[in-house]
Amino acid sequence: MTEAESKETKGLLLVDGAYNTLLIPFGSDNIKELMEKFVHDNLKYVRKNKTKSDLNKSIKQYLNKEYVNVERDGRL
Repeated sequence: MTEAESKETKGLLLVDGAYNTLLIPFGSDNIKELMEKFVHDNLKYVRKNKTKSDLNKSIKQYLNKEYVNVERDGRL
């Protein structure tokens, strides 16, 4: 994928605790398999960020090991 193509590509961005990222483009066979096996069962746990600031806060919490999913973990 070229840089120009990547700017137009939407998909699922995975982030791990070591700051590694992986973009799985929508429409790829990989995303279809991932959606069928995992994402559909976990959509009820999605934290919906309304602003970019909220998203940045969620990412910062995750990277600092402070991210809590109340729906799944049942704690505040």
